[in-house]
Amino acid sequence: MSLQAFITPAHWQPMAMFRVGGAPPPVKRLWREAGWCTSTLARCTRVVSMPMVASFVGVITPLGEYAQVSAGYEHSCAVDDNGSVDCWGHQASPDTGSYQQISAGEQFTCGLRTDAAIGCWGSDTTYNQTVPPSGTYVGVSSGIGHACALQAGGAVTCWGRNYEDQLTPAAGSYTQIDAGGRFNCGLKSDATLACWGDNSKDQAEPPDGAFMQVSAGDEHACAAWINGSVVCWGDDRYGQATAPIGVFSQVSGGGNLSCGLLSNGSVQCWGSLAVVISAW
Repeated sequence: MSLQAFITPAHWQPMAMFRVGGAPPPVKRLWREAGWCTSTLARCTRVVSMPMVASFVGVITPLGEYAQVSAGYEHSCAVDDNGSVDCWGHQASPDTGSYQQISAGEQFTCGLRTDAAIGCWGSDTTYNQTVPPSGTYVGVSSGIGHACALQAGGAVTCWGRNYEDQLTPAAGSYTQIDAGGRFNCGLKSDATLACWGDNSKDQAEPPDGAFMQVSAGDEHACAAWINGSVVCWGDDRYGQATAPIGVFSQVSGGGNLSCGLLSNGSVQCWGSLAVVISAW
């Protein structure tokens, strides 16, 4: 994930938008779907909340400069340049450790500590999703009741809920992983894709080809080809798996919405509550 300009997956909750200076773009409704974070200074500055539904708990977002942000179900978290974590929303009390990356899931959060170990916190009454394995890793991604982490050698370890075999990665060496609703997808070392877990909407059947990034949503996934084109698959009831034509540097699958970062710095979304945000 690039800190120069990136989109953070927000599978199920209202997303907070981070930007550098100036007035926020004219977005009036974007919640429970997906969000983004862009920055030309390799950081995110000043949090601007999107309108929230009336029943949403804890809508106050912090002010400050952040290196990375992640949105989950009813909460979001951000890590600053010093490794401290701020969270807001439901089940948002952050861990006090020092982190280099975080990933918010369904009412829990996992992060990669500065010592390369995984730390998790939040609600955990059934699946032990907040009890990560020991060892050192290079990345972590949280889903619904489960999470996965990537080791330096390309191996993937998952823990938590396993009703849909989402804890059993497809064989191979990976360079990137993303935990979705009840399934996961990963980018292999040979630039091909693999997904595993729930396949009720064909979301665990990625296309063939060479890719540079993949993102798993609730019941669909999207990936960016090497040439910058985007393809999505799985649930398409709201058009979230019907990707537009364009050259993208990154894509993010959410609940019923997907968003992509175009090569000109603007953000385009498709599916429920789709919007287009011009480059700032």
